[in-house]
Amino acid sequence: LIFVRLFGDIGDVVSVLVFTPFLLIFGEIVPKSIFQQKADTIVTRIIYGLRFFSYVFYPVIVVFSRVARFAARLFGGASSASSGFISKDELRVLIDISETASDSAATSKQRIRRIFRFADTTVGEVMTPLAEVIGFNETRDIEEAVRRVWSSGFNRLPVFRGNITNVTGVMTLSTWDLLLPDIEQRPVGDFVKPALYLSPRQSLDQVLPLLRSRTDHMAVIVDEFGSAIGILTMEDIFEEVVGPVDSGFDFDSMKGRRISIESVDDDTHLISGRAPISELNDSLKLGLPVGEAHTIAGFLTNRLRRIPQVGDTVVEQTYRYTVVEADARTATRVRAERI
Repeated sequence: LIFVRLFGDIGDVVSVLVFTPFLLIFGEIVPKSIFQQKADTIVTRIIYGLRFFSYVFYPVIVVFSRVARFAARLFGGASSASSGFISKDELRVLIDISETASDSAATSKQRIRRIFRFADTTVGEVMTPLAEVIGFNETRDIEEAVRRVWSSGFNRLPVFRGNITNVTGVMTLSTWDLLLPDIEQRPVGDFVKPALYLSPRQSLDQVLPLLRSRTDHMAVIVDEFGSAIGILTMEDIFEEVVGPVDSGFDFDSMKGRRISIESVDDDTHLISGRAPISELNDSLKLGLPVGEAHTIAGFLTNRLRRIPQVGDTVVEQTYRYTVVEADARTATRVRAERI
């Protein structure tokens, strides 16, 4: 009315031109900007008010929501019943954006990424290769078993018959077992349970209930011929989410061979040979082919068609991979450079 009195017939138009940007700036943009900067402080003060009004306006919201869904179906659109939820990919995008818009810990973001990747990660990507496994020959006595446990730092050992690829069970010697006064008179079989065998292609979410149901929390990974190629423990699965954990005894001298990714700069990364391809693609966006191999070392072996040696180079899409450390069996450290 004020604008009509001041400007006559064009008062309505003037009021719209004046109040629209005013309401937009001070009614939406400014409050959102303030809330983004002080969300933790503000939310604790307004949460109860928001909850109260959500109850008050709930009937109105339900009516309008159902009318909107009905109208969408009339025009051939999909129902928006699940529009209040975001997909896994959308949440990943939000996490990536938050890296430049938030100072939250990088380790927390990495754990969230690992949770998303958990169901798609296979046993072969996280297992401990047989070349790094300390086993125990079933023909040895309990004294040798005790010495092996103390020297290795692991209280669970795969038991094999003949050679290490023929694993028949898992021996567990807990701290209490080692303190038994008559342990040297006990047969090894008292501490051995039949092994759980898994395929390297099984996903972690499939095998997690199986490992949880076993007291030794260990499985033997076998290939198509039934030969052991590695082991999987609950600690291996936990590491996929929370990062490195210690298995067996917590000896300071026992430094496990951890998978590491070290970024030199935005375009150069030093990668452990055992780093899973899925993790590299998710964390560094390398675009490595999935299915050829479980790890970056396996990928290089497939492309070179031989055991990688220091200095070997493979180019894949926009990255050059150079072996910087290797042993007689595999590449242990790789440098990835954007080209």
